[in-house]
Amino acid sequence: MQYAWSPDSNYIAICGENKIFKILDRHGKKDKELMLESPNRVTSIQWDKDGAYCAIMQEALTYVTLYAVATKTSVKIDIISQNQKDRVCFI
Repeated sequence: MQYAWSPDSNYIAICGENKIFKILDRHGKKDKELMLESPNRVTSIQWDKDGAYCAIMQEALTYVTLYAVATKTSVKIDIISQNQKDRVCFI
């Protein structure tokens, strides 16, 4: 299971082996639930510094799923690198 608290600690993003990504408020109320398309293991969940976006990284994929909190929508962002030693970082 992967999880990450938002910078203001009002939300927690979680994803387990079932590949269901959830955002809960600090009282446990579900704000969003998203079934990830890939069966690959989630390796990291990270919030941006403002808590407006949450990135979901999965093993062996060439994209990151980016969830926008305000609009409750997600997009895939390609992260293909020419140098396999490069690491993706979401700040």
